Formats: sequence, C-alpha cells, structure tokens
Amino acid sequence: MTRLRMPLPKEGKDKLRWKAHQDKEREKVRQRFVQNGWRCEGCNQRLYQAPEVHHCFSRTFILGEPWASSAELCAALCHNNQLTDKVGCHERVTNHVDPKLEYRLRETAARRFYAAHKTRYPSSLNPDGAVRRLVKKLEREAA
Repeated sequence: MTRLRMPLPKEGKDKLRWKAHQDKEREKVRQRFVQNGWRCEGCNQRLYQAPEVHHCFSRTFILGEPWASSAELCAALCHNNQLTDKVGCHERVTNHVDPKLEYRLRETAARRFYAAHKTRYPSSLNPDGAVRRLVKKLEREAA
C-alpha cells in the first residue's frame, strides 16, 4: 500500500507529481457539494462559501496518495465562522475535538469508496480497516 512518511511538501517534485490528481479529485468533491444543495457533509448546514475539502483518511497516517485524495474518501466541510465564532466541522475533525463526527465521516467515506468500486462494504470492520482492505485488493489487481 502506498504511504508517505511525512506530509507532502508545499512545493517540489512530490507535490507537483500529485497536484493534477488532487485538483481533479477536489473538483469532484465540490461537484458533490453542489449536488447536495451546498451543504456541509458534517453538520448539513447550508454554506454560502466554498467548503474545505477534508481528507477523511489522512494523507500520511492511514493512506498515501493517490488513495487519500480520491473524491470518495474526502468530504466537503464547513470552516470556522468568524462572525458567529462557530467552530467549523473541518477544524473539529482535524483537531480531533469531535470523535463521533470524525468516525461518521470516515464511515460515510468508506461506504462511498466501496460503492464507487462496486464492492459490498464489510460491516464487520471499522472504516479504517475496510478502506485498507479494499486498497490492498485494488493494488494487487493493478499489479
């Protein structure tokens, strides 16, 4: 399984290598966001600005590229509202403030990933294990 030992740098050959893929997948997430009525996939609040794209299965710890940036494993989330001091879903999940929301987003993303690959979701596994299993299978098939 592809993994990164450290986050992608802001510039350089590794960043450029994945930039086109990430941009394409980010656009798919934004299209899903528009189809869902401009709603945050975390709290279902209607947004009046572009969402933040959250990698539900981080690009370093659980999955590496290209899997981590696939549209199915990302979520369109709201961010901090400076007018109301509301902490956005992206910050709550990224800073591990709301583990229930984090788990729900991962499970939804895992089910979306399985559906995209026309495979039955193994409900006996947690989302991390389920995604790892399918990625390993897809990598074996590609080799």
